[in-house]
Amino acid sequence: MELAGRYQLPEERQIIWVALNDVEVLKQHIAGCEKLDKLADDRFEALIRAKMGPVNALFKTTIELQDIVPPESYTLVVKGQGGSAGMGEGTAKVNLTEQDGFTELAYSVELNVYGKLAQVGSRLMKSTINKLSDEFFRGFCAQFGAATESSPPATKRSWSKAAIVAVGATIVALIVLWIVVN
Repeated sequence: MELAGRYQLPEERQIIWVALNDVEVLKQHIAGCEKLDKLADDRFEALIRAKMGPVNALFKTTIELQDIVPPESYTLVVKGQGGSAGMGEGTAKVNLTEQDGFTELAYSVELNVYGKLAQVGSRLMKSTINKLSDEFFRGFCAQFGAATESSPPATKRSWSKAAIVAVGATIVALIVLWIVVN
């Protein structure tokens, strides 16, 4: 499964970059995040409680930052293990572009899930991931005074027919942290 989005934030890129790398800021915006620890400058560990349809589990997640180009971009590689619920893995690319006093935060995520999560059904999985992704980015962006995304909802995401992917934990990085979490 793939998703992407863009948000325009009324702040300098360096300030957004620092926030995207702040464990406390990220933990505050990741739905179901019970624990988020920074193990090294490029490695994090999280415990995320996620419910997708009948599947409810605590996911032990590792998040690794790669291709780091401060304060412009990085790639998040996320792996989440939810015991008998299954596992998920994903990659999120986050880019920050500064222009005219604003910073555009653009992200793209590729997710895969296995086990019971893969049996939940793509429609339910997509709606859950959309909801969690939106919650993370709306909360993160709201702290900078930006409540809306810069691209219209119809073009915000594109889905492939590929496998459904990602557990709540995977979305962390992606969504940084889940999404995207770092």
